[in-house]
Amino acid sequence: MSDRGALYMALAYMALLAAWDVASAFLPPSAAVYGFAALETAFFASFRWVRRRYSSRGFYNALLLFFMWLMGTVYLSPFLASGEAASEPQALYRGGLLPVLVVVLTLEEPVVSESIFRGILFQRLSPRGRPLAYVASSLAYSLLITAPDTAAEALTALLYFLLGLILAYAYEKGGFASALAIHAMYSVLNTAFLVLSVAV
Repeated sequence: MSDRGALYMALAYMALLAAWDVASAFLPPSAAVYGFAALETAFFASFRWVRRRYSSRGFYNALLLFFMWLMGTVYLSPFLASGEAASEPQALYRGGLLPVLVVVLTLEEPVVSESIFRGILFQRLSPRGRPLAYVASSLAYSLLITAPDTAAEALTALLYFLLGLILAYAYEKGGFASALAIHAMYSVLNTAFLVLSVAV
């Protein structure tokens, strides 16, 4: 796939994800979850166009930054946006949708996000300048997760922007496998918290 074609695919994914985010507020939970699963599945093969390489040194450096970010997130958690996070898992569990969401979040979402935001967007923007590639890919990643409408959401978006920078660094220094491994760790931890919130 050409650089232009890959960028169009990344833009299509971001546009569809933004549209799903808006539409999910008006959809029943089952439609929202299955819509998200369909979107991630449709773009799952995007990793085929990612340049694959791996550096253990780059991975360990990025992993250290990730754990520092994680500790900062735990410290700032009382000030972060939570929305309906406390009630959503219960509703998903009652509707039998939680297993679907767990599979998508732990298996598909890390691959698709790293393919789109780092493997395509960061990689294709790098020749135009590394600062531009870092900022644009991380900002797009952050804003598609959290729209900063309030102070708490702005802080949450800032933290996701920093995570995007760490993942871009992991991709640049350690390769796609490094960025994917760190994103997968985050997704597993975040999903485990989601599941535990139902069990408690």
